[in-house]
Amino acid sequence: MHSPGLSTRGITLRALIVVYALALLSVHIGDHWHLVHEDNGAMQTSLALSHVRYGLGVTRGLNVFIDPRSGARDFYLHHPPAVPLLLAGAFIATGHDSPAVARGVMVALSIATLLLLMSVLSELFADERAVLAGALAMATFPMESFFGRMVNYEVPALLLGLVQIDAYLRHRKTGSGASLVELAVAIVAGGLVEWASLLFSAAVAIAAFLDHFIEKRDLRALFTTIVAGAAVTAFNVAHIVVVRGSLRGLTEVVTRDFGVGHDPLTCFGFVGSQLENFRGYFTMSGLIATIVVVIALLWPRSRVAAALLTDGAGELRRFLLISLGAATAWVACSPNRARFHHYWQFYFLPFVVVAVALLIRWMLLRRHTFVIALIVLEVIASSSYKLYRRHSRSDEWAIANTRTIEEKFLSP
Repeated sequence: MHSPGLSTRGITLRALIVVYALALLSVHIGDHWHLVHEDNGAMQTSLALSHVRYGLGVTRGLNVFIDPRSGARDFYLHHPPAVPLLLAGAFIATGHDSPAVARGVMVALSIATLLLLMSVLSELFADERAVLAGALAMATFPMESFFGRMVNYEVPALLLGLVQIDAYLRHRKTGSGASLVELAVAIVAGGLVEWASLLFSAAVAIAAFLDHFIEKRDLRALFTTIVAGAAVTAFNVAHIVVVRGSLRGLTEVVTRDFGVGHDPLTCFGFVGSQLENFRGYFTMSGLIATIVVVIALLWPRSRVAAALLTDGAGELRRFLLISLGAATAWVACSPNRARFHHYWQFYFLPFVVVAVALLIRWMLLRRHTFVIALIVLEVIASSSYKLYRRHSRSDEWAIANTRTIEEKFLSP
């Protein structure tokens, strides 16, 4: 999707939002890993340094921890290899392997995601005010402003998942071959980054199949998605088998839900934990907007749907259903991991941002200025409080795990 022509004022406001997002993402960017879940940064840095210091001839392009004293290798096969390779490239290019460089890579990718989402919002909403509201929500939500700089798989995977949706919707609109090439490249790149990206591919494939079944559209998008997804999956599997001789490390994580040593997870406990986490990192306004839009999608003939999803909103519905489906599938595939990892909900960002933009657009049309002001105040207050807590409180587990990784394996 490509945004229509913008006025100078519109360009300026979007640029200010980008600067605002950059400022939030850059808080304490040079600090060593000590905040909640930041041991991921130590892990990814150590994996990247294996490539930098020993070379691809030793690592064979896989995720591997290396003990610098004994040379012993511990392959980490739970995830595809692209993120440590990307960080290794950044370390070599800059000549530095500090947390600031590692976080800087993720910040740059988060800004790219914000820019792409603003472009998508421009296609979905004629009202520029709704676009700006969504972009501001994206930049402000702690799920983005805190975890958007976390050195792990989520940031690049979300960017490539969003590129997939964008390319698919543009192909629906234009039928261009270039959009199919972009879709295939995004699927392959995303599959090399994280398995979650393939859930976006699966959601796109389902949408493309329904397009063919209901609207009699051609099968090019479906064929492209299936072939690209199968190809990158086969490559990842073959890569592991050729280098390691088995898929043991991968099958263990796929077949076992993390949760040993913790209280058993009940259905109500899981739902409650997810709602509380959602409220904390997307704010209460984001949670309410999400629930309202989900109701509109589930009951398309309801008054809620009639108010929010107006006639001709087919592309909007597709965007919402694909993004919601992929994010929900990721959380559902490992409930215990979702319970303990706050950032497991990161892939909900596009859906929540569009949901907020929908709600703001509806209120603007009805001139509910006071309610909009309350939403703005709640988002700012809740986000500020959460960001303050996250940045001001060191996490004992993250510090201990970081120390273990850096004492046992490679560190800056």
